[in-house]
Amino acid sequence: CAGLKTADKLYLAVWCLGGATDIHIPVKEGISRVKVGYPKAYTAKVTHSKDSIDISFEESDSAIFLEIKI
Repeated sequence: CAGLKTADKLYLAVWCLGGATDIHIPVKEGISRVKVGYPKAYTAKVTHSKDSIDISFEESDSAIFLEIKI
């Protein structure tokens, strides 16, 4: 994954290129909301708590772009 941080948001691109399709990402800044920016018709399962995001891709060779309000 790779990301960009602004004053109140994190933008995070996450991709699955084979191997594990379940990804856990700790976020030390704290999370108030997560929005999927791409793809609009996504099939990955995205859940979050105050300090982490979990993504379960249905298949490898997939990607997702998240907008995270901190």
